[in-house]
Amino acid sequence: MTKRLDAKRRSSASVLLFWLLCAAMVLIGYALRLVAPTANPDVLELSRSLLLPNTVGVFPEPQDPFLFVGLTLTAGLLLIGVAAASARSDRFAVEPSSVFWSILIVAAVVLTSEHAFGDRQTIKDIVLALVLAGAAYALKIRLPERFARPAMALLLLGAAALILLQRVWTEGSLLYSGPISSHYEAVTSSVIRIAGGGTCLAEVLPQYGCYGEFLAPLLKLFGSTIPVVTAIFALILIVALWAVFHFVAKLIRGPLILVGCSICLVMAAGFNPQFDNVDPVLQYFPLRFFFPALSLLVAAWVQKVATPVSAFAAGVFAGAALAWNLESGLAVALSLAVFVGLDKFTARRWRGRAELLGSGMNLASYIAGAVLFIVAFIAYLHLKAGRPVELSNFIVFHQVFAMTGFGMIPIPAFPSYWTIHAAILFGTLFLAAVAAGRGETRDPGLELAAYVATLGICLAVYYVGRSHIVVLRLVMWPSIILIFFLLDRTLRSAYGLLQRRVVDGMVLLSVAMSAVFFEASLLGIAGNMIRARSAPLQANKEILADIQFVRSRSSPGEPVAIVAVDQGVLYGQTGARAALEGPGVAELVRRVDLERLMEFLVTRGPKKLFVGTTLGNAAETNLLGTDIEIDLSVLERNYVAEVAPGGRLIYLQRR
Repeated sequence: MTKRLDAKRRSSASVLLFWLLCAAMVLIGYALRLVAPTANPDVLELSRSLLLPNTVGVFPEPQDPFLFVGLTLTAGLLLIGVAAASARSDRFAVEPSSVFWSILIVAAVVLTSEHAFGDRQTIKDIVLALVLAGAAYALKIRLPERFARPAMALLLLGAAALILLQRVWTEGSLLYSGPISSHYEAVTSSVIRIAGGGTCLAEVLPQYGCYGEFLAPLLKLFGSTIPVVTAIFALILIVALWAVFHFVAKLIRGPLILVGCSICLVMAAGFNPQFDNVDPVLQYFPLRFFFPALSLLVAAWVQKVATPVSAFAAGVFAGAALAWNLESGLAVALSLAVFVGLDKFTARRWRGRAELLGSGMNLASYIAGAVLFIVAFIAYLHLKAGRPVELSNFIVFHQVFAMTGFGMIPIPAFPSYWTIHAAILFGTLFLAAVAAGRGETRDPGLELAAYVATLGICLAVYYVGRSHIVVLRLVMWPSIILIFFLLDRTLRSAYGLLQRRVVDGMVLLSVAMSAVFFEASLLGIAGNMIRARSAPLQANKEILADIQFVRSRSSPGEPVAIVAVDQGVLYGQTGARAALEGPGVAELVRRVDLERLMEFLVTRGPKKLFVGTTLGNAAETNLLGTDIEIDLSVLERNYVAEVAPGGRLIYLQRR
């Protein structure tokens, strides 16, 4: 009885401290907002001089990055204070149930304020989930632990099938419109050009990183047609999802909780960002998801081995993540650095010299591994290009977007849906801070959960720049893992018959809700499967005719310049080798890049050139985000022109 009373006292102190810290974060957020920088009106004029005419819009929001950095640093300082207080006092406990129920309260308030329950279908789904959970509770349905892994395997197989059926496209998928002309091209065009002999940061200036150098060998082996390219990206997503499943199986013990978490992860990563929209948005799934997902397994391995050699290998992995994509690479590199540096933080002597030296050695090995890979990768680019590459090109798009606010959307006012994500991340790190301060018993699971939370914070940078609700869905997958982790810990720590029954009911409800919303999404998914390979007939005929025209005027492997909508598709389907320098058409947003492109075509361009006639009004017709005016009169001084059937392409042959 005395132990139970003591546990309740410590639990009460912990939950009170958690709520006080949350309140402090809110107040500090409002205080930071008062001193945050405001948008400079001159930026709008600057954007006009830097950017091509566009319909995306420029919305410079210096306030949002300022608040994000300020609140992240504030949270770090507060958590250090929590660890220090826990080390000096036994009043606080690692109490996951208090944090879990607190997060549910926050979520309920946010969902109510956002009118999330106003949709009739949503209400029906919630009622159905309540009925199913109640029936399962009354019938005392349980999932034996031995069935959890097979159930996850079936879910992964089902997810793989859904991913392949939605995301593997054929020639029947092609058309001059979204998502192919915009999102698909922005990701795949650079890969196809690199596979054709170009080099990242030399001839090819990609918007999303040098992932093309990693994937080009596959395209050289199997070709660059749309079935091959889409299949490769789909398989990358399946591998990433498998990595997350494998990690979650180590983190969560409860069989039903494990299944519920897996269902939600399939919905978050395996479904398209908008369930009833055929656009897979490759920019995030799998591009920005791949290395963060694999990093979960790297973190688990580093925790298990914990030597300078494993830290070095993790550093090499982080270097590869940076080369693949800068935003997700930074998230992985920073999160792994913190994890390696704070090795075994739930049970360590913070003032022990040997432990500090060991952590320092591991961190130094980690940094050495990352630096070694980056240096080797840069040397590889230099050798492949046959000349020094311009390293500043790696961040040129980030600079332009940050300076001009191109395509940015301000963060919704507090409280909003992002508040739930923030509460889950902060709540997990709060528990980790208390455990670090107490240093009583090693808790590997909580250490890994803290890694996931740190990764979630770093990935949220993308949402800070473009705060759309769909983007929030793209970056919040770590919170899915963490909320089910907290539920699992709440179930394991429940004592007393009443508390156990309440938590059991919550477990059943979480699975029922996941299953019901999964089922409700399948109709839209089925529509995606049909539309993915059946573009409107006339639109499909137009691009197939243009592909045939390019084939008739060129041969596979021949150096050709194609400056047109669906540029990568035209290269991939015809087998022509890209003879271009700079960003792809879908990534062409700067005036200077268009000027350099024209200068290249006039002075050093290949013998054969294909120019699209729809580029000048591509933004107004929703083909691209920008209008690209190609001065044909300048080109015709050096080329003889021929209009392709249908008038969508102009074939120019050097005089």
